[in-house]
Amino acid sequence: IAGNELLRQGQLKDAQRELIGALAMRPGDPKVLALLGISYFRGGQFNEARPIYQELVAQVPQDASHRLNLGLVHLKLGDAAAAIVELEKSRDLDPSQGRAVSYLGLAYARSGRFVEAYQGFLMAGQDDLATEIEEQVPVAERERIRALVRGVPSEEISAEPAAPIAAPPSESQQF
Repeated sequence: IAGNELLRQGQLKDAQRELIGALAMRPGDPKVLALLGISYFRGGQFNEARPIYQELVAQVPQDASHRLNLGLVHLKLGDAAAAIVELEKSRDLDPSQGRAVSYLGLAYARSGRFVEAYQGFLMAGQDDLATEIEEQVPVAERERIRALVRGVPSEEISAEPAAPIAAPPSESQQF
């Protein structure tokens, strides 16, 4: 596909024209749709990318990469709740996919779900991001999560109830 080569060369607008033309000849073609979605995403055209990835997810619901990309689009558009839905599905479809876990941590943090974000960041090996939100996670919960990440069997982890989660970070704190 000519659009694929143009995309590789970074010629996004030309690639999009070619890919839209290819879709006119092969409506709904998943390969063409995926390339068009990538071109929109790389061009920062997230509103245009969203329906493309929604169509791909509808066509191939078991494809973890399409769900990951749709989750990223939602995250870029500021819809953390929708991003969480897609990123969780992506992670569940392909647990080996570290990117989904990493971005899921970010989506959780943006939703104020700091315990889940903390666990996601640690599981993705992103200790620096986990440290940024650590103070939002009760100490007992932090210890439980660290033990889980280290592989300590759940029956060996203290079952103490966790303290309530602290208030969300100030507006100036970014994730």
